Amino acid sequence: MKKLFSLIDAQQGKEVITRSGAKVTILSYDRKGIQPIVGLIDNGTREDICTWSIAGIYNKSKTEGDQDLVMAPTVEDFFIVFNPDTKETSNLLVSEETAKKAVSERFHPWSYVKIQHTT
Repeated sequence: MKKLFSLIDAQQGKEVITRSGAKVTILSYDRKGIQPIVGLIDNGTREDICTWSIAGIYNKSKTEGDQDLVMAPTVEDFFIVFNPDTKETSNLLVSEETAKKAVSERFHPWSYVKIQHTT
């Protein structure tokens, strides 16, 4: 599921892509008219200039299309410290350094694993 386009997030520099996954570079948010967002869609060998509504809609006659803007997925890393013998686990940790420290404070066979969460 794609994250809905957020004008505020886009203006704050968060990555924007098309619904089909193409990279988008926003050039302007204040063009006069019903499609004030101006940007470039990276189609691999060329960039196409396009305009969108403030809701990120490319074609005003459609409710959803491949060229509509959506927010790019973000990936967060978490770590869990665990003991494979006893099945004990820690809470989620937010840095690998913290996970390594937690493992070093325990006896063998404690280890840790990285989990990636995409939103």
